[in-house]
Amino acid sequence: MSEIAVLTDLNGTLDRAERIRQELWRTACFEVLGFQGEADIFKASLGLAGKDVIPAVGAAMREAGYSNVTDEDVGRVYKRRNIILENEGYEAKGYPFREGAVELLRELHGFGFPIAIVTSETEAHAMRSAERNGIKDLIAGVVGRDTKVDGNELKRKPDSMPYDVAARRIEEHREAKIRFVAMEDTAPGMFAALTSRPVEDLVHSRDIQGSWDIAKQMERISGGMFSQDELLKNIALQDADFGQIAEFFREMRKVL
Repeated sequence: MSEIAVLTDLNGTLDRAERIRQELWRTACFEVLGFQGEADIFKASLGLAGKDVIPAVGAAMREAGYSNVTDEDVGRVYKRRNIILENEGYEAKGYPFREGAVELLRELHGFGFPIAIVTSETEAHAMRSAERNGIKDLIAGVVGRDTKVDGNELKRKPDSMPYDVAARRIEEHREAKIRFVAMEDTAPGMFAALTSRPVEDLVHSRDIQGSWDIAKQMERISGGMFSQDELLKNIALQDADFGQIAEFFREMRKVL
């Protein structure tokens, strides 16, 4: 008999970080460059962290018609956005969870499913967020951007390594065969989960982007190795809210 384990992203999948950050991108853009920019422009930052954010948003800006905006300009906007986030206390305390996320995690924990967070945030930030939202006691482990294995830093999403490591850590403490289910909301994270060998099922916890748009981005991430249609077929549950995700796990639990 198999056991089920849940590997979940944090930002956007469980919490409101991506929505808050998207709103503050526009605020910072107005303060620095004198215009807000269309909301779709800043979706280019979803699922990215650090050095990958600025060129992605810069390219989206220019594609949207802001031809004079340089990556240096975007860097100043990004810096201002981060200052606002820090002043609001989000980076120190974590972000509030989306409605229904805590109830879902409590139900999954009640089923006996180990739950690990796989995030581009630091391990400490993830645990602060878990504590803020009252689910710290439910979390079996965290893999973050500062996680190291044998002294070496992990590659970040969209590489599969964060999911591979999270799965391996859970397997070390279990004797039964484990069926790993990943929950994600952005293209880099979903591609990382899809290409992780231990992950058998991928659930799209929809916050901002739909599965169709995400699959299109994943096709680009894959360098054309996978088509948009192929990628969509490998998402077990698309465009799901937390109620639908809970029902997905209830049905899975019946057959395993």
